[in-house]
Amino acid sequence: MTLLSLWRLAKAISITPRPLGSGRCHPSNRPRRPGAKAPFVSIGTLEPTTGYALLGDQRVAYQIIGDRPIDAVFTLGFWSSIDVEWEDPGHRLFIQQLASFARIIRFDQRGAGASDAMAADALPPWESYADEIEAVMDAAGSTEAAIIAGGTAGPVAMLYAATRPERVSALVLLQTTVRYLEDDDYPQGWSREQALEWQSRFWKAWGTGEVFDLLYPSRAGDERLRAWHAKLERSIAGPGAIRRYQATETETDARALLASIRAPTLVVHRPDTGFAPLAWGEYIADHIAGARLVTLPGRDVAPWYENPQQTLDVIEEFIVGAPKREPADRRLASVLFTDIVDSTGRADAFGDRRWRTVLDLHDSLARQTVADNGGQLLRSTGDGILAT
Repeated sequence: MTLLSLWRLAKAISITPRPLGSGRCHPSNRPRRPGAKAPFVSIGTLEPTTGYALLGDQRVAYQIIGDRPIDAVFTLGFWSSIDVEWEDPGHRLFIQQLASFARIIRFDQRGAGASDAMAADALPPWESYADEIEAVMDAAGSTEAAIIAGGTAGPVAMLYAATRPERVSALVLLQTTVRYLEDDDYPQGWSREQALEWQSRFWKAWGTGEVFDLLYPSRAGDERLRAWHAKLERSIAGPGAIRRYQATETETDARALLASIRAPTLVVHRPDTGFAPLAWGEYIADHIAGARLVTLPGRDVAPWYENPQQTLDVIEEFIVGAPKREPADRRLASVLFTDIVDSTGRADAFGDRRWRTVLDLHDSLARQTVADNGGQLLRSTGDGILAT
């Protein structure tokens, strides 16, 4: 029986919400499947190995990061290319910090990234994507996990929590919605004209860097990151596939599921993004019994670059129950200064054109090295850099 069939059955069942503080995320209450052992696990800073979970005759690409006793599935739905995302220090650091308190299972949705392609003219209903969560949990030997879902994965995670309550220890919803379009009893949604305008903007801008400008205003002017994000978009899918997927996504409506969710639920929302209004998060929190809404400052849609520690702290406190860490008033940092020795003499010897090539190579390698190690480039001196 598919999750869609189970959902239709569950609509007629009254389920008592699981109270907060029940300790369902505590390691002693969360056994993994006996004898199950994941074939690959990334620990520390090593790049994770990508494996495949079977879902019928299709394969879903997934990774496991960390070895903590608590399991958590982390998904952003169609916005995923797990192999390429690891190239970016912002993505990598966020995932590694999640893995400091949970064993992270992440995957590419079918039709995106490294997972099997899907027929563009016959995309399944949005509800079918919930089966992917179960497939990767089974492949990872996880009997119960917290589900951390953002963006387009939010409604799918809500469906899974409503239909597989025994496998969901907690539900964390990041910057998502239960429905995109307005309705008579849902004025929070977009008008169909607004939805079509967003779809048109994304389709035309996909893979060019302009989508990055819309999603991450905190990194405006970072041309290296903008170019990398355009590459990430192209690795997810082509513009035509994105256009068809968004048309299907627009019809999502998970409102009927909310009353059936009994997992402890945390809704995290940034009200100033201009893309996902706070009313979306408020509706979800108001209609899931016992749900907690946390609003955070910031304009970026995803948490990688703008105050990521705030998002990580509220997730960790909710899932693990750890007390919120007080900000440190001191920190250990490194300062890097580079200088090409005898640059004037070398410029005379090389000639202007060749010397310009050397400088460009130096600057590119320096920027990449600083970014890969979580640093910040402060200044270019012409023949060197200053970074911290």
